[in-house]
Amino acid sequence: MDLENGAAVFVGEGRSRETLFPFWKRLKKTKAKIAAVATDMNAGYISAVVESLPETLVTAGQGNREEGYR
Repeated sequence: MDLENGAAVFVGEGRSRETLFPFWKRLKKTKAKIAAVATDMNAGYISAVVESLPETLVTAGQGNREEGYR
């Protein structure tokens, strides 16, 4: 979600790390600067973000439980 305008940045089908491949391809073209990523506790999503954006803070939470990954 774009925090400035509330628009969805990417919607994909599935819950694997491969689901995010089209997003990474598009993101590289934009040269966007990503400061942080919020996701659910899905291990595939977390590993994909950590691998693709190694310098970005990743927060994952379920209810009131949150974990930080770098």
